[in-house]
Amino acid sequence: MKSKMMCTLTLLASGWTGFVLANGNVLLQQCQDALNVVDGGAGKSAFGGGVCLGKIEGTLDGIEMARGYYSASSGKTLPPFICPPESVTKEQQLRIVVKYLKENPEKLHQHEVTSIALAMASAFPCGKP
Repeated sequence: MKSKMMCTLTLLASGWTGFVLANGNVLLQQCQDALNVVDGGAGKSAFGGGVCLGKIEGTLDGIEMARGYYSASSGKTLPPFICPPESVTKEQQLRIVVKYLKENPEKLHQHEVTSIALAMASAFPCGKP
């Protein structure tokens, strides 16, 4: 019984820690590492840099998936939130996110997915439908 409770508390604590750390401060550090590597330097953490790139791609994929799900389930088309040109590269996306985070330090407390979405939406706004 005692070991089950300790296991449950450990899992809850680790989940909470992951959520608390999922903010712009951590994202900026990870993305800055990725950008340093892209620019030919050395990042503090190659793993962190890879995590950043995965978070950007996952966020953008998640937004599109949510739009598709909404359209399929409601029969209505949800207007796009982000309208990047087809030619935008992963490196450009990385630079956009780093620039946004550096220029908006007052928003670093926000969840990293929010920060990525806002960075991309500010760089690639959609016109009125």
